[in-house]
Amino acid sequence: MTSQKSSANPFIYTVKSGLTGSNLVPALLNAAGFLLLSSLLAIIELTRETMKYDESQTIIGTISAKDQYKYVLFSMSDMTTLFALVVVVVAAIFMGISAFRFITSKKTVNVYYSLGITRDKLYFGRYISGAILLVASIAIPLLITFIINLIFIGGSAQLTAAMLYYILMFASISLTTYTITAAIFSSVGTSFEGVLFTGTLLFLPTIFFTCLQFLMSKFVYGNPYGEKFNYTTNPDLYSVAAEKLSTRFSFLSPIMHNLNELSMYGAYDPKLEGNPVLAMTEGQPYTAPNYLPAIIWLIFSAAVFFIGMLIFQKRKAEICGFIGTNKYLNSIVPFIIGFFAFTVCLYKLPLSTVVCGVIGLIIYFIIYCAIELALKRNFKLFLRGLFKFPIHAAISVAIAAIFATGLFGYSSRLPDLENIQSVDVTPVGNSVLYSTNQYRIGSGMSVSCATLTGMIDNYTSEGDIKAIYELHKKLVDKGAIKATGKSELIEDDSQRNIPTTIQFVYKLKNGKEILRCYKIANAQMLADMLEIDFLEHTKETIELNFDKAKYDKLNEIIMANKNDIPENFDHSSYNLLGNLFAEKVSTTLYTADGAKCVTLNLSYEERMQLIDALKKDILAQNVQQRYFPDAPALCALYFVQDRTGAEGLESEVIADGSAVIHAEGATSPEQPEEPEEPEGPIEKIEVSDNSTVISPIEFSSNLYSITSDMVNTLSVLKSLGAEEYTVSKPKIVKAQIATVERYNSFNSWTYEYYQDRTSLFFSYNFMPYFDLSSKDGSAYAMRTNPYGLEFDNHETFSLADESTLQTLWAASRNNYYTKMTGYYVRFTLADKGGYLTMYIPKDKMPASVAQSVAEFESTHSVASTDGIMYAY
Repeated sequence: MTSQKSSANPFIYTVKSGLTGSNLVPALLNAAGFLLLSSLLAIIELTRETMKYDESQTIIGTISAKDQYKYVLFSMSDMTTLFALVVVVVAAIFMGISAFRFITSKKTVNVYYSLGITRDKLYFGRYISGAILLVASIAIPLLITFIINLIFIGGSAQLTAAMLYYILMFASISLTTYTITAAIFSSVGTSFEGVLFTGTLLFLPTIFFTCLQFLMSKFVYGNPYGEKFNYTTNPDLYSVAAEKLSTRFSFLSPIMHNLNELSMYGAYDPKLEGNPVLAMTEGQPYTAPNYLPAIIWLIFSAAVFFIGMLIFQKRKAEICGFIGTNKYLNSIVPFIIGFFAFTVCLYKLPLSTVVCGVIGLIIYFIIYCAIELALKRNFKLFLRGLFKFPIHAAISVAIAAIFATGLFGYSSRLPDLENIQSVDVTPVGNSVLYSTNQYRIGSGMSVSCATLTGMIDNYTSEGDIKAIYELHKKLVDKGAIKATGKSELIEDDSQRNIPTTIQFVYKLKNGKEILRCYKIANAQMLADMLEIDFLEHTKETIELNFDKAKYDKLNEIIMANKNDIPENFDHSSYNLLGNLFAEKVSTTLYTADGAKCVTLNLSYEERMQLIDALKKDILAQNVQQRYFPDAPALCALYFVQDRTGAEGLESEVIADGSAVIHAEGATSPEQPEEPEEPEGPIEKIEVSDNSTVISPIEFSSNLYSITSDMVNTLSVLKSLGAEEYTVSKPKIVKAQIATVERYNSFNSWTYEYYQDRTSLFFSYNFMPYFDLSSKDGSAYAMRTNPYGLEFDNHETFSLADESTLQTLWAASRNNYYTKMTGYYVRFTLADKGGYLTMYIPKDKMPASVAQSVAEFESTHSVASTDGIMYAY
């Protein structure tokens, strides 16, 4: 019988040998990463001199580290934190390989088995040495950084809490990875299997839930996961995104379970209002770190450790060096990898679901065979095990079928109306009325221009919530639908199914949220959803874009902080409201035919009167008046701030399209002109031939079509003496006509990839293009792409009959909700007056002309432009 003393020596030897040699390499890798992202970072930040300036930008001193930070402990950005996570995981895997690869070699395993030590002590000794090195390589650099903070800015409870948090979090991730690696190596015969199976199992939750998200995106109507949920009030429309399914269940991932919080506590400002580098934490009060996830995963690691020890105790020495001996892992790994490939094919391939599924299964079979052959290296054994693939395929198809049939009612499930506290929803109408953020994607020569806006948040009144709920229910009741082809003519245009983005966010009284996102909607459904424009809260949102008090508050911030504008300043609102309420604003009226540009030289009081009337008329409109008007618009009003003065921000800071597009007589900040002394009193109205050419990508939001129902605005224009310019009888010599369906084929990418609900609203097309041969000057040379140039690049039906032209003009609109059907018409004006593109609804096109257009388009194909990007 072996003495207690002699039995302890091999264990001590095992532990000591594990603290040296190749095990040091991953530990040093870990330590280097943390010294770089923690200690070195702290020294740089806490010794860096930050200059302090006065209002005249004169240096008046420096800002101390204490004034900037409560502490600086760890990487202060998401990207570098992710890098640290990668280092920790890679080091832990290599530590597991280094500590336990002896198991996979007959020579080394026999040496260790001959040490006179029990298997459990051998496993524990090898394990504990690697664990000590990993934890030390994390803790020591963080302790060094802790001391650096004490030296430069002193200690605090928050610093101590953060240090413990990062040691626990990274130690738990490292030990979990290391423990799984050790357990896998104990159950297989080769290092190749150990690495393959370890990597697969570590990422198993992420891979699995990514597969489910692919299936949800493909099949589940209303799936919100992985979709962006943008808001009209967000300064950056692309910054607000719904979580991914893999993120939702990240708590199940051994290495991704706390990724979102790892950067938050890296550093804090003295007021404890957030990490100075992470804007998303700004203004959020400090809360103590949550240690629970780390503790849970440490407990999990302990459980896996005992499982690994048990496997090691029962391990047969004869499997060393032999591949494919673990039948359970041999089945799990091919399934996970093959299922991932299968779902990728279903989600990504632009083919029918059945074809995608068949291709996915073929690729799955190839992957299955490749892994099986690599693991078994015996063709007979491989053939004998092929019966498992049909089982794998059946399980994969069954999972896909569950999603394809609605995921147990997920597609149609809505919260109970009485449980809803508030709703956020996507408006589908003219977004320029309620959004200060305008991102346009399109071509300066195309009338198809997608406008990316966002949701309106916080509908709280009972009437608004019920109205939105009923619209959503109607959308759900229609069920999943397939998009109608971009150039497909269908008998009932109200049944056209259009690529779009409609989103709902329900905030429930119990604190939960329910999100839904729809990428295709029926044209009639979209028309019904225009009622959102006229809900109580939407009107309040529209009023904010005419709110002088809001502009005054923003302007006060600008004036008080000229040299240090806050990062979260609402530039979009300031720009839009400045075009209305700034001291110097050019107010212009464009005639309906685009031929005349009327500069209204108004006093500030007169401009306020006009803007107030405009706001009243917009808020008083109904769906028919705003989106389906019975007559063409009478004129357009355009407001743009003159930014050549000192008011507000410098022009280069806040300039948008409105800063370079101006009415005749207005001053451009790009080409400032010295003001001339007036020879006499300034005329209230100055009329000139219109020389403005505006691209839909460029024009300001402050351009409004004036229709006959806008009685208040028309009354003010009459009092100003501009009434005669609200009536136009253009001299038209030619009309080129294309169905909307045909025109969509000219720029198919706009329809298929950048289609958004607002591009259904044909608006503000008072943008004529003037023949360069009839005009002179650089203002025309700047605009080389006429609006509607697609009519020159493609064959379209045209006519020149005078009476028919007048009929077409009377039927045309420059503000209409198209439903992706009807006609685009480009009118050619007489005497080289230029071109004007308009829209004619399908039911207002004369039958004889509609028939001629249909016959023309049926015999003239459209040149393909697929893959050609015209967007700026």
